[in-house]
Amino acid sequence: RAHAAAESEQPETPPPVETPTRRDDLTVYLLLPAANGSMLTQLLSTLENHQSHATLLLTPELLESAGDGVRRAAATGNAVALCISADKTLRAAVVGAGYCPLTVNRSVFTSSGSYWADTALKWAERSGSVRLYIGAESSVSSALGTALSRLRAESCTIAALNEVTA
Repeated sequence: RAHAAAESEQPETPPPVETPTRRDDLTVYLLLPAANGSMLTQLLSTLENHQSHATLLLTPELLESAGDGVRRAAATGNAVALCISADKTLRAAVVGAGYCPLTVNRSVFTSSGSYWADTALKWAERSGSVRLYIGAESSVSSALGTALSRLRAESCTIAALNEVTA
């Protein structure tokens, strides 16, 4: 009895507190299409403000006309890629030149930066890296900042997709 009484008087061990998992092992590869020169400038500024990098998808026309933006992108650690969409002739020429075009699924997108970050983190449960294509809506720049802040808070690496990482 004395033994049982002593056991019941000992304080209970509190349940363990769940510590949020930090995703410092996760790399998010961003693919960002820029519709025009001013959007390219906005995207680059947002990426710089959040110390992040992306692959910027540019049309042949924008690539030709936005030399300063292309140079700025390269100088700040971003990648620049040719966006060829559904142009089969251009796609065939790219393949013929020895390049391997990536096909991007553009099925369902929203302009919510929180949604983008949540999606990347959810997909990351299965892999150490995620490729995140963010559509070309006009509100991308502001939503991008929200997504980058959230991913940075999770200690994610945010990088450009290139030949080595694809």
